[in-house]
Amino acid sequence: MVRLALALLLLSSAASAQTAVLAGRVTSAEGPVPGATVRVGDRGTATDLDGRFRLAALAAGVAEAEVSAVGFETAARSVALRAGETTTLDVRLETTALALGEVVVQSAGSLVGPRGVRDVPGSVTVLGPQALARHRDTDLHRALATVPGVSIQEEDGYGLRPNIGIRGTQTDRSSGVTLMEDGVLIAPAPYAAPAAYYVPPAGRVDGLEVRKGSAQIAYGPYTTGGAINLLSARIPARPAARVEVKGGTDEARTVHVRAGTDDVALGPVQLGIVAEGFADGVDGFKEIRAFDGSGATSDETGYAIRSGLLKLRARLAASPRAFHSLELKLTADDQTSDETYLGLTPQDFEAAPFARYAATAADRFASDHQMGHLRYVGVFGRAVDVSATLYVTRFRRDWFKLDAVSDGLADDVDTDGDGIADADRPVPISALLADPVLYADEIAVARAAVDRPDAGLFLTSNDRQFRAEGLDLGAGLRLSPAVDLRAGLRLHRDQADRLQREDRYALREAAPTLVQAGTPGGAGNRIDRAEALAGFAEATLTAGRLTLTPGLRVEHVRQSREDYGTADPDRAGTPTTRANTTTALIPGLGLRYDATEEVTLFGGVHRGFAPGTSQPGVEPERSVNAEAGLRASRGEALALQAVGFATWYQNLLGADFASSGGTGTGELFNGGAAEVVGAELALDADALALAAGPGGRVRVPVRLAYTVTDARFASSFQSDFLPWGSVFTGDAIPYVAPHVVSASAGVETGTLRVDLRANGTAATRAVAGQGAIPEGERIDARLLFDASAEWTLPVRPGGARLAALALVRNLTDEVYVASRRPAGLRPGLPRTVLVGLRADL
Repeated sequence: MVRLALALLLLSSAASAQTAVLAGRVTSAEGPVPGATVRVGDRGTATDLDGRFRLAALAAGVAEAEVSAVGFETAARSVALRAGETTTLDVRLETTALALGEVVVQSAGSLVGPRGVRDVPGSVTVLGPQALARHRDTDLHRALATVPGVSIQEEDGYGLRPNIGIRGTQTDRSSGVTLMEDGVLIAPAPYAAPAAYYVPPAGRVDGLEVRKGSAQIAYGPYTTGGAINLLSARIPARPAARVEVKGGTDEARTVHVRAGTDDVALGPVQLGIVAEGFADGVDGFKEIRAFDGSGATSDETGYAIRSGLLKLRARLAASPRAFHSLELKLTADDQTSDETYLGLTPQDFEAAPFARYAATAADRFASDHQMGHLRYVGVFGRAVDVSATLYVTRFRRDWFKLDAVSDGLADDVDTDGDGIADADRPVPISALLADPVLYADEIAVARAAVDRPDAGLFLTSNDRQFRAEGLDLGAGLRLSPAVDLRAGLRLHRDQADRLQREDRYALREAAPTLVQAGTPGGAGNRIDRAEALAGFAEATLTAGRLTLTPGLRVEHVRQSREDYGTADPDRAGTPTTRANTTTALIPGLGLRYDATEEVTLFGGVHRGFAPGTSQPGVEPERSVNAEAGLRASRGEALALQAVGFATWYQNLLGADFASSGGTGTGELFNGGAAEVVGAELALDADALALAAGPGGRVRVPVRLAYTVTDARFASSFQSDFLPWGSVFTGDAIPYVAPHVVSASAGVETGTLRVDLRANGTAATRAVAGQGAIPEGERIDARLLFDASAEWTLPVRPGGARLAALALVRNLTDEVYVASRRPAGLRPGLPRTVLVGLRADL
């Protein structure tokens, strides 16, 4: 043993004698530059608080050292490295307002600061253009399934209306998370009606950022779980254009066009532009059918989406220390989709999982959305930066869909003594599918299995208009290399205006036929408004390897409702009104400790908050949240993040949304105490670089994301909300999967890329409860595979770079239950094959 140790020591000494060390200091006119990156070949390090660095185990000989830092011109130095010796290199960097300004402009619309993920004092995941391009997901659910801590709830198979939660928050319509595009709130009415019936098409998104823990209190109003930011197309540095077309199963078709440049000079002003068009559609994988033996009546169950973006930017470097940028961004989107809330009974799902009942043939969602922002960024030296973003959103949607069914039987009785026979009483579809035995007659009508002239289908035109506008102000002040301050202020208002009607239809030869048109406002006639004043202040305090980030957010929200009743479509009368005001202080503290050049420990605690409603007596959601974890890296070959988290709710909010099986009033209600604990693991690596060292022409990217979550009620209560029902302490919160895993592996060469991805979800409860999950309340476990390939063609017509694309969703054609809500069993996407071509000009 002694001889072995001595031999190892001698070998180590010999190896050290064959390598060299580079050490030195990086400074500027203002003093030391901490956090600067020093690279020699494939090895790199960052300077400490005093600007000093040390790189060991370098190959002897002449090498090129590159030094870069935010806001400075990159410096390159040739150094002669001698074996067994330390070479000293001191570098003075020159400030450039243009370089610093560019970084601040990008970070103004980002959840990650100028120095990247490493400096974030909490859990953060960033999916860039390369990661998203591997599978070219047009379903946001599929892209976010690769992020640990994020839970998704499928609904239609295409992700048309995303249901996203973070660390146990409710998934329904993503109403428990802060959703943004380029740092601007994108929910149609984030305070008054946060249900996300709109997100930008995932196919035109260039990046995704997810922040959790204390790292996201600057991005309210929803601070319990986290914030999700979708990044739009960047303006390219030089003239560039891209055209991509795909087609495939069920007449799927996608066209994506983008072009732009930042290479236009107008005197001292630099102009940039990017324009983008995106169209996506499919005929759908379900078929509408009658269960009377006549078979399918229609296979039009798909969607069509059109989206456009225009971004203009003017930049001015007024002096070596001053930079100004003004950006205008405009987007417009519209969607039509033949979608419904009505699913299938277990027996019908077993027999024909991709069928839809004939009663849903008239169901259709239609929406249009416009959004714009004007953003100014000013940078004054390395100490001060300011930003101001003025934003406006307009959104209208009308989901005309089946809400209730009456069976039309004359032998029904008046069960509640109100003088109305039950034959004329519509049964909501959520109740219909919750008890298919009790409501067998109504289900027979919906299935078109019987022909009853007096039976009724009640379809609601959910016509709603939303508007939101606001002003976001931000400022940063760098007092010293050890003290950074940031503050922000948001002035915001939004409203949701619903003027809904209910029409009565009947099935004639298995096709819905109008019997009686409803009165506008007869199914809802009200305006919900919200005004909010929010602000935050955050300090970054560094002492050696330790960084503390204390912060405080303030939310002051006034919510109100004007209800004109069901008999005043012109709104000529006086509405009934109600209002509620909430003020919340949301403190947080983050901690980061750089244990080594490659390992960072972090943790934090913060208060969670979600606005309540205009209903007096409904409290806002409040919680205490904590996390602790580590990040480790090894150059470009490995990135690892492991986190443990816990949330203690003092008041968990529930919501009466039709999309979650409720009645659709949109009312929030107190859900009592709850506890969520869990852990996350994320691994992103190049397996070949780890095994053989970096620098090869072939990459083997491997990615793993795993989340374990235990979410339970900590109090007992009775709820009219069907997925909750009678709740007892210790009941699991429904639609929070206990285990979720995503793994992918691929091979990338200069011309070929292939990738295989697996997403797995454990059996999940659809109704609160404990112990074994009853058959009628369980969403079974599933494991889905996706595959993709891209081949760069050897021909370059007209100088264009061409690539052939092939994508497969649900490779094994797994038939599975995606959800039991809003009403009944709903299937996930079956095997779908897409092929296409991309041209880069």
